[in-house]
Amino acid sequence: MKTLSLIPFVIGLIGLETCREESPELWKFGPEYLFKFGVNLGIKKELPEMKLRVNATMTVKCRPFSTKAEEFTDALQCYVHEAEKINYNVDEEGTKILNSDEDSQKLVAKLIGHKFEIIYEKRGIKELKVPISIEGVQLNIFRMIASHLDFGFDKFDKGGERFAFVEVVAPEKSLIGKCETTFEVSKQIKFKGMRWDSKCGDKLHIETFAYGDKSPMIAMDKIRDVKKCTKISPTIFGEVHNRLIPAILNITMQSSVTTFIVAPHGFQSHSQNIGTMKYNSNMVKNNDGKLGDSHEHINLYLESIEPATDEFKRITSSHSATIFANDPPIVN
Repeated sequence: MKTLSLIPFVIGLIGLETCREESPELWKFGPEYLFKFGVNLGIKKELPEMKLRVNATMTVKCRPFSTKAEEFTDALQCYVHEAEKINYNVDEEGTKILNSDEDSQKLVAKLIGHKFEIIYEKRGIKELKVPISIEGVQLNIFRMIASHLDFGFDKFDKGGERFAFVEVVAPEKSLIGKCETTFEVSKQIKFKGMRWDSKCGDKLHIETFAYGDKSPMIAMDKIRDVKKCTKISPTIFGEVHNRLIPAILNITMQSSVTTFIVAPHGFQSHSQNIGTMKYNSNMVKNNDGKLGDSHEHINLYLESIEPATDEFKRITSSHSATIFANDPPIVN
């Protein structure tokens, strides 16, 4: 039986053998992970003074699988099961004005049901596999989901100290580019996040391969130095959507931090990205001033681990894609 992973090479799924022994028919197709994914984007415009808000929520389901014959899983196949996106404005008096945008709703509706695959190597994501019909902003959203299932790190401290701390500075490939990143790993004694559930109860749990049950709870911060990037691909949620962020704008990232929390019955990741938007002076003459600031909060957490209901099948007719925002798909 293959070693199953929640995040290949980093977090293992423990106890499925017991679940299969007790209910072999129920678990014959393996596990399926249900994640809740949310984005809250705020853009403060200076002229006229107004705040634009975008709230997007999605239910994402993933299954682990192996691309090779080895006895461990090295990939996740995911799809968006449900999605909702709401735009609204807040004017200078604090009035909330709903922005009904049919194109925006169609954007997230087109994501539902499309499978994409996240292929990992020991250091993190190697590539994505996406249907040939997926590109642009939809591909960026898949990348955003994948980046919150990617530690991008393999230098965990093997020591047994209860409060052992790891700090490593190394280049990291992420949605916003390839940047020098400080990785800080600490062992926790208390988990305050959302607890996931399962039809198999407490017989199932997750743990990091590096620490096992000796240090069942860990946190990792990834602090990106956006001024030290060999490749930069700044992005915010839905930026290709012309009504929200027209092509005449440039986005400059000011900071980007991602945090992961792992516990036996809890997994979550959160990012905070801050950027500045300016007019593209090549397209808008005599106007190179600042338009406003963007504050983006992204959350992903594991809600449940349930039995898959059908036989696993790989995606057919797919393109490869990098994790970098706005990179075009790679024709296979």
